[in-house]
Amino acid sequence: MSYNYSLPELKSLKNPDQLYLQQIKKLQQSIKAIKSSDRNAYYKNVRFLYENFAENYLMPPEFWEGYLSTTFYPHPDYNIHILAYHFFHPGDYHWLWKSNDISQEKIISNPRRKFLEIFKEENEKNGFKKNLDSLIKSLQYPNCDIDDIWTLYEFESCTFPSKKIVETYQKMRNLYSKIKELEEGNVFEWFSALMEVEDDEFVIQNVEFRLGKDLTNKLLWKLYIKFWEKRDKKMMLQVYSKYCRIFPGQKSIRNEYENEAKKYGTPVSFPWKNPFSFEICDKNFNFNTYKKPKEQKRFHHKCVKPIYCYFSPENVINQNFPFRQTMMKYVFDAAKSALKQKFLFSCKYFFIQNPILLCYKFVIQKVFDEDAKKINFYENAVTLDPAFLFKANFKKLCISTVFNFTVVENPLALSKFIPKIVKCEAKYVSIGCQKLTVNELSIIIRNGNVEDIMLNNVQVCDEINGKELLMEDILKLTPNVRKIR
Repeated sequence: MSYNYSLPELKSLKNPDQLYLQQIKKLQQSIKAIKSSDRNAYYKNVRFLYENFAENYLMPPEFWEGYLSTTFYPHPDYNIHILAYHFFHPGDYHWLWKSNDISQEKIISNPRRKFLEIFKEENEKNGFKKNLDSLIKSLQYPNCDIDDIWTLYEFESCTFPSKKIVETYQKMRNLYSKIKELEEGNVFEWFSALMEVEDDEFVIQNVEFRLGKDLTNKLLWKLYIKFWEKRDKKMMLQVYSKYCRIFPGQKSIRNEYENEAKKYGTPVSFPWKNPFSFEICDKNFNFNTYKKPKEQKRFHHKCVKPIYCYFSPENVINQNFPFRQTMMKYVFDAAKSALKQKFLFSCKYFFIQNPILLCYKFVIQKVFDEDAKKINFYENAVTLDPAFLFKANFKKLCISTVFNFTVVENPLALSKFIPKIVKCEAKYVSIGCQKLTVNELSIIIRNGNVEDIMLNNVQVCDEINGKELLMEDILKLTPNVRKIR
């Protein structure tokens, strides 16, 4: 029995170099010349020819897929980092990247699955005191899941996001839209948009990802060479060497490359088995070779430290503002919760005049662990067991972001607790096992901020006729809702 293997169709070579096409024809002829009745031996020879091609030329992604399809695992001695060196990203062959999962990279179209897994693993036993580092990392560059990550960050936080975090998220969100719009258009504008992120690692990974899909994009190659010229001349020479392995017939670039290599002075090693006179072939070349830029941390999550000094109305000094007290009261009352907190931090006068309790996250749910605390305060968040709901003596609560209220034993608990709520601006609302009137529910959700709502076994009735409201009537109170559970 004879086997007949054909090279895959090449879509990544839109304007191929003629000398490069000749090498591909030689590869096809060599594969056709393989004679073996043993399947394993036949495909072993096919893999050997692929590997030999990759040692002399930049191999297109279709050939890497063809190479990987001939075996479930490559030869154990074969360094898989050579795939990344050739700008090939594994996609369905993610099992190759156990130590460097593709979802951890900053490629704009990659789902952030890995970060979310890390977040869940790190916080499985943390209660509501979450480690948000893995989420923060994904908010510092444009990506396809940035809105979902921001939602999760807001939901899992226990205090108001800093101005820097909000501004960075908004900037990266806008840049994501801009980069995606330019993806199919002008390459220079697309590259410039990448540079606006101000993250070299982000630029490197997205440029190499795009080059891997379009190896003959000369303008992008030249922009990438210029990028490295200003950062690392040795890495610039590595990119030049790859360019010449996809355009072997372009002598002008080869001459330019040779001049730059002579300027650099120090000999640079390369993996190619067909080195130019000014190159050095290194049989033990480290394919994980590019110098990873220093990670740029724009911000980190700051925990709000508890205040250990106390004050009373007796030691408050009246403030002399350059305008009427009534105006200050109006400004304070109209302000959103994050701004109210800044007022309260700035001067104790505001708290004496407006003694409200600002709460970023308010969670009422059963605590089953007998040894666990029934009431927990952390930053601007509180969680407590329903049995302590009225023992905690809450007054004038202002809830800003998360409201989670589930009391199985008492369906009227929320109805009785609502008078203690001065204002609720929550985006994420979850209510379980409660009976409410329309007016009572509207106090929680009428602000128009609600984006995520879950009503589990909740009965909402009209005060006048006692008729139970339909879900569509309830949703009229939440014009900005995006998720209903």
